[in-house]
Amino acid sequence: MPVIPHSRPTISSQDIACVVKALKSGQVSAGPQVEAFEKEFCRTFRVKEACAVASGTAALHLALAGLRVGPGDEVILPTFVCTALLNAVHYVGATPVLADVCYKDGNIDPKDVSRRITPRTKAMLVPHMFGFPADMKALLKFKIPIVEDCAQAVGARIGKAHVGSIGHAGVFSFYATKMMVAGEGGMLVSSDKALMTEARDLMCYDHKPEYRLRFNYKLTDIQAA
Repeated sequence: MPVIPHSRPTISSQDIACVVKALKSGQVSAGPQVEAFEKEFCRTFRVKEACAVASGTAALHLALAGLRVGPGDEVILPTFVCTALLNAVHYVGATPVLADVCYKDGNIDPKDVSRRITPRTKAMLVPHMFGFPADMKALLKFKIPIVEDCAQAVGARIGKAHVGSIGHAGVFSFYATKMMVAGEGGMLVSSDKALMTEARDLMCYDHKPEYRLRFNYKLTDIQAA
């Protein structure tokens, strides 16, 4: 019986050549390839800053941390989604609040979101499921910072705006089953300078003037290539 794979990444000869070039350069950790990747994301998605990180989960974590979400805060997210979103809420010590999804596309339901908002609501995680953009127009009316999860919707648009550039921040995943594949990896994008400054500070613990809890969330030049 033939097997239909869950996913099968397309690796071109150009991909292989770029990875080999990065390996031969001797710069295998974050370097010029990562910087070029970030700049290309900014141009494509029309945001001011992009930060390449080790995974989509890391990008979610840094987005919430950059929004200063923490203990005592609530974050709304859909009932039907990857566990990474739930984990990211717990990473910052916040309380997850689940909202139902729409039957037609699996995206978070704005009507149910309206019933979940409290004075403690600090942010909302909004995945664009299976390539279908969520109803951002309705969700933006709540005036709550939105982190768009674009792992399944790279390149999707609402009008002329790319998903990831519409909310307060956008996150992408480059895991082996995603639309863009680097084995592992992620990207955080935003035009909020304060959010991105905080995210960049937290993603690496070396060469800092003072101690605080930070993480090792860097992407490598091999993956970026």
